Amino acid sequence: GVTISGPGVSGEIRTDNGEGVGIQIGYGFTPRIIVLVTADLANQASNFMGLEGKMGLAHVEFGARLSYPQPGKRAAPYVSAQYGVHALAARSVGREGPAPIIRLYGTHFGGGAGVLYALTPALALDAGLLASRGKFGKAELTGKGNVIGDVDVNSSTTTRIKVGFNWHP
Repeated sequence: GVTISGPGVSGEIRTDNGEGVGIQIGYGFTPRIIVLVTADLANQASNFMGLEGKMGLAHVEFGARLSYPQPGKRAAPYVSAQYGVHALAARSVGREGPAPIIRLYGTHFGGGAGVLYALTPALALDAGLLASRGKFGKAELTGKGNVIGDVDVNSSTTTRIKVGFNWHP
């Protein structure tokens, strides 16, 4: 989950942990160094006033991963670093007509660690943990009219556990 607080927020916006999906595309310069573009979306419960029960948390990132493969070993640990944008969005309730969408977004940076476990020469199981820190310092309200502006908030941390497969053609 994520917590957004600060002078520009009435109370505190807090979400619970939730499931999500993601995709990662990378290019390996060497067997150890890979540049990545990653996108993921999670569905998280929230009880913030005036919003429906679920909020979407999205990350789009550019980063690099440094792995430590060992000859003859199937497991290769890695560390990663990323920079990107994140957004939290939900539909507002209690109004007539189409429900406006509220979005908070901003930039973040982070890092992570994990393990690639080779199942075949071309397919590996990937398990890792990512943590990002940044501000959701922009707000957008869409509906009858669009409102966009800065929001004075504190930095927030998001953590993600990822499990998936890496295919190396």
